[in-house]
Amino acid sequence: MKVKDEKFHTGEVIVRSQSIRDLLGHSPDPTQKAMAMHIEEILRICKPKKENKYSDLDSTSHNLEKKIGRGATGFAYYQFDISGDTYQLDMEVRYNTYETPYALKRIKKERPLSR
Repeated sequence: MKVKDEKFHTGEVIVRSQSIRDLLGHSPDPTQKAMAMHIEEILRICKPKKENKYSDLDSTSHNLEKKIGRGATGFAYYQFDISGDTYQLDMEVRYNTYETPYALKRIKKERPLSR
């Protein structure tokens, strides 16, 4: 699946089956794993983070050679809200021409109502 939108760092997102496997592998929480199966909706509602929108590939990064081998040049960061919780979607930027979903995590949990 390809999604073109100016809100994305490169303007284009490509989602392959490996992208879904990456999201599942990088998300330990069962709720986040279930969300990964709805990546099309997440891409529709996500927005670039206000701070730290993009970072170049870190030379001390875990699995650096594998990332370079698949064309990774950095990461773009997005956020979205669902049911009052805020989530972050990390996208791997490849060849500086497109992005692919990489990880999904909750960054802010809705506070329960006090009694």
